[in-house]
Amino acid sequence: MREIDSYRGRIWNLLLYDSKTDLLTDVQDWQIPLVQRSISCAHATTSVRWDAVPGVRHCGYCVPCIYRRGAMITAEVDDPGDYVIFVFEDLASLSPKRQQDLRMLLRFAQRIVRAGLTQLRSLAVSHGAFPAACVGSIGPFESAYTPWVNMLAR
Repeated sequence: MREIDSYRGRIWNLLLYDSKTDLLTDVQDWQIPLVQRSISCAHATTSVRWDAVPGVRHCGYCVPCIYRRGAMITAEVDDPGDYVIFVFEDLASLSPKRQQDLRMLLRFAQRIVRAGLTQLRSLAVSHGAFPAACVGSIGPFESAYTPWVNMLAR
């Protein structure tokens, strides 16, 4: 097998340390249709074919949907018709399997809210280490974990 070595550029992700809510904080009118067409659902392969609700692209109960929905509500661009389930209102009617992502996310959020700076740093580090040398190649920050700590704090 031949290795292809044609890319000589640099990948720089300026949005690497932003949450979905951060990204939608200053959404402009022309961007709203694009944002609304985006898909975050972890079940996108099945949710695009929900038999009960044709055309709906989000399950509404997976972690990416919950993050997306929260950001969309905050930015005031949410469309309830984009989701099969509104987990914040329908939780009691869901199966335990469909409840687990929201429950897990709520426990995580409680940990973040109660955490001090040291705990936030520890939490960021616990989600995986990478060599400090790669930080300069993926983002504009010098410290490997500070941007994620800041995002968690926000």
